[in-house]
Amino acid sequence: MTPNDSGPDAELARELAQLRREHPTSSTFTDRVMLDLERRGLVRRVATRIVTRWWAAAAAAIIIFVTGLGVGAALGGSTRPAGEVNVPRVGQSEVWF
Repeated sequence: MTPNDSGPDAELARELAQLRREHPTSSTFTDRVMLDLERRGLVRRVATRIVTRWWAAAAAAIIIFVTGLGVGAALGGSTRPAGEVNVPRVGQSEVWF
């Protein structure tokens, strides 16, 4: 409805009121219409879309995880300083024989 619309046309309203409220359609007709719309690319099956989204989300999560591992390895470097060999970590003791 547009702002300048004054309401429904009286003749149109009368004709719409005379239409039946229910129009039976066969399941074959509905299937044919849906198949035609699907072929034209106007509708897609819901299950296909959900599976595609799941795979896309899983692939994105794997890429983010692997990228994080790579960045962490590149920035973290070695955990042991180069000049301090055989030095026990804080809170540990080492026994020499």
